[in-house]
Amino acid sequence: MVYVYLALKFIHIAAAITAVGSNITYGVWNVRAQSDSGQLGFALKGIKFIDDRIANPAYAVLLVTGLLMVFINRWPITSLWIVLALILFAALAVLAFRVYSPLL
Repeated sequence: MVYVYLALKFIHIAAAITAVGSNITYGVWNVRAQSDSGQLGFALKGIKFIDDRIANPAYAVLLVTGLLMVFINRWPITSLWIVLALILFAALAVLAFRVYSPLL
């Protein structure tokens, strides 16, 4: 069971790096597009592609692996840090899907 937990933790951390790293590149895409307004459409399509195909799936993996680690370790789901993490995750997901994604 220890190896399962360690594998999940590795995947969880890799997903976090992938998701946040992808999001960080959006600023670079925008700055590059600002220097040549003809490239703005290409940049926005690139951001949308990365968001839909890399960042968002990585965030989903992050949620699933996090919950699996909670259940495998039999941590109470009502622990403050877990509840706060789930609330924050849900709030950011709503913000992303309701505000950010439609703008692309």
